[in-house]
Amino acid sequence: MKPKNIGIVGGAGPMAGVLLTERVLALASSLYQCQRDRDFPQVTLFSFPFSEMLTDTVQEEILKGELTRALDTLKRTGAEVLAIACNTVHAFLSPEMRASIIHMPLMTRERVRGRRAMVLSTSTSVKKNVHGACFPSVYPGKEVQREIDLLIDRVLRREDLDLCKRELKRIVEAVERPDLPLVLGCTELSLIKEGLVGFEGEIIDPLEIVAQEVIEKSFNNKEK
Repeated sequence: MKPKNIGIVGGAGPMAGVLLTERVLALASSLYQCQRDRDFPQVTLFSFPFSEMLTDTVQEEILKGELTRALDTLKRTGAEVLAIACNTVHAFLSPEMRASIIHMPLMTRERVRGRRAMVLSTSTSVKKNVHGACFPSVYPGKEVQREIDLLIDRVLRREDLDLCKRELKRIVEAVERPDLPLVLGCTELSLIKEGLVGFEGEIIDPLEIVAQEVIEKSFNNKEK
């Protein structure tokens, strides 16, 4: 009995794809007692150099074509459980692509459970209503959103990650509301969430949610 093969689209940004892959493999060990090499599922990470999607000049058709290419490449490896290590990219999925993957914002909706949530994400995700289309979303004001975009850019550049962690903590303290869970709606923020250790509010990390869903679908749908 072997688990289903897993395919992960990375590259937006590259280290977020690596983190999702690491979390999937770690969960294979902790949840499904994978110890020997042969115990683990096949996991293919395709880190694709996507066109710019964090500016005002997004070329949507090009991005859709790139997503199609990335997903088709993973399917050719035999991957049956597919996920994308980026929230913003979900804005450019066709209906067919949405149906074929573990959809990060929709999985986040299940954790939010009908509540409103404070969402920290890219400006593109805000404009495209990536999270708001899935659950009631509250966003920071324009000035704080600019700070979030700058922070995401710094994480993408791997620029002083300790400073980035402190900056994330400062931003969260500025926008937090005791009545709202906080969604890390950009996987670059998942890379620095250690900066939120000790934060008393509820933090929802979509990357972690997807990692759990990926490994569960791989092992709970076994075939001979």
